[in-house]
Amino acid sequence: RLFCKLPAATLFESLFLDIFGVYANEVRFYNTKIDAPSHLFAKAYAAEMARGRFVLCLEDVGARGVTFPVIDTPHAEKTVEAVLEALATLHASCWGYPPRGVWTDEVSAKVVGGEATRPPFLRLIADSTLRTITKRWPDLLNADVVATYRLYLEHYDTIRQHWSSGVLVLCHGDAHLGNVFFHKKDGSAGFYDMQCVAAEHPMRDVAYHLILSCDSADLARNERAYVEAYLRRLAAKGQSLSYEAAWREYRLHALWALTALVISAGASADYFAEGPARLTISRAAAAVERVDARGALLDLID
Repeated sequence: RLFCKLPAATLFESLFLDIFGVYANEVRFYNTKIDAPSHLFAKAYAAEMARGRFVLCLEDVGARGVTFPVIDTPHAEKTVEAVLEALATLHASCWGYPPRGVWTDEVSAKVVGGEATRPPFLRLIADSTLRTITKRWPDLLNADVVATYRLYLEHYDTIRQHWSSGVLVLCHGDAHLGNVFFHKKDGSAGFYDMQCVAAEHPMRDVAYHLILSCDSADLARNERAYVEAYLRRLAAKGQSLSYEAAWREYRLHALWALTALVISAGASADYFAEGPARLTISRAAAAVERVDARGALLDLID
């Protein structure tokens, strides 16, 4: 049984994903030998790309006996901790030396090696999609969140250099609940949709997953405990990160979670349906305020 992945059916979505390099990034990932345990991903039988067209022939992990949640699936403590365990396993396997080929910028490429592969961050697009979001759903982002987001865009180069100069691991890059599967037998988690794999700080995956996948009220009660649970699992695998450093990066990466959603949902209504868009953007906006992402941003700028 195979799962075959092809370019998006609509012209806009296909061009959007090709221009931002996500097709090429995923094909490179499946052609790269990494140290991460194979149970975290589907086995690849073929991964080829030419002139904007590609095909991935992957193991159908459904045959293993797994469940595929969607973004609004209730995410209980048990499943949250299964994902944190999987993320700690992934990050620890490439701690400090992400494989070549995944997204890097000019700074992180000096650590990883090879050419910088990350598509450029275009503020014009970030500004334009923000206007689209505030016009389409004026109730989603309050004035304080919009002001923090704009301050973040103004200083993006500083933040990007900070992230690329710190601890680097192999990150999934888009690790929300809709890109996770759970084995029915033991409850362990794995990942698919590897289009955004990158050399990043591990808190990128942790913050992105928790903020977008958990109910905001539940996360407000358990957020710090989840970060601590991740760090314990990381330590058990021989890698360490202080809670203070992890929490600082978590707060900053709340801004990245919001950015990714604003750009995706603001690019096209066809690309990101209204229900999931409203749900996840509202969760990200709540997190930006709850963890005082603006304060973390001002500390970094200062």
